[in-house]
Amino acid sequence: MKQQAKYLGFYLLFASLLQICTYAAWSFSAEKPGGIFYFDPRIGLFFIESTVRGAELTIPGILQWLSVLWLLLISLLLSSGRAMLKTYIISEMIVSIPNLLFFVVIILGNLSPNHGFSVGELFFPVVVMMLFTIVPVILTFRMWRRSAQQVISIPPTASF
Repeated sequence: MKQQAKYLGFYLLFASLLQICTYAAWSFSAEKPGGIFYFDPRIGLFFIESTVRGAELTIPGILQWLSVLWLLLISLLLSSGRAMLKTYIISEMIVSIPNLLFFVVIILGNLSPNHGFSVGELFFPVVVMMLFTIVPVILTFRMWRRSAQQVISIPPTASF
């Protein structure tokens, strides 16, 4: 189980470094990010932060940076052998809620490109969410369940 957690940590490390590189490129670019916006695993955080502040922000927002730094920390802890499975699952579910809300708003509103984002544009954000959130969370949950079952199935030692 510890080895699998390390592999998960390396996967998440790669994901967080890729996300950091994307955010850094956006931060230092003189032009708008264009289509790269669709490949942000935290697109919903941008939506929530823009809604709360009342204006569309520059990409990436504060919440996006905080989420990627948290993911980097979790990935480093996992890859160093620390079992942070429940912490990762809970935190990933929390930062994924804005993505789901974003998808629901787009789908229910059946928005067109004239409104800034259309249903047809959800393909890449959904694929990115699957690769950066759903697959790692499912793998982590399976590891956590297996480790919990192993703890339960260990027979007690007899003491005389």
